[in-house]
Amino acid sequence: ILSRELERTSKIFEISVERQSTLNSTYTIASAFLTYLDPYTYRF
Repeated sequence: ILSRELERTSKIFEISVERQSTLNSTYTIASAFLTYLDPYTYRF
């Protein structure tokens, strides 16, 4: 029973690591986009 629980927990951990790296890249792209748009939101 414990070996199956270890396998299940290991799979959950691997998936969470993949999701975290995906979120980091998504946040990076979003912040770059907002930084690019920021100067163009003001009227000249």
